[in-house]
Amino acid sequence: MSKEIDNQPHTHKMRAIIFGASQSGVGAYKKLQQQYDIVAFADNSTDKIGSLLQGLPIISPSEIALYRFDKILIASEFFEQIREQLYSQCAIPLQQIEILSTAVIKPISLG
Repeated sequence: MSKEIDNQPHTHKMRAIIFGASQSGVGAYKKLQQQYDIVAFADNSTDKIGSLLQGLPIISPSEIALYRFDKILIASEFFEQIREQLYSQCAIPLQQIEILSTAVIKPISLG
């Protein structure tokens, strides 16, 4: 009789969507993937929607409601417009929207 040993901690990470399928979004993904279960990227660019970034789907804002998430993390310099769009057009409560700081979304370049 074999018994599987589960050494993984039973912590449930918050599920998040990163708004901004760009270099900033990738920077946020790399810094936050240990803290959040990133389920998708969202973007307003029709050129990006439907493709993959970091192996995750890039979805339109109208598709956000189809996903289970706890937070939307905005990784864009247009954060004010995006926050308003998510709140007014997508009916996402403001407490579920987080604007990421520049330190999270921009890579540090030395030298």
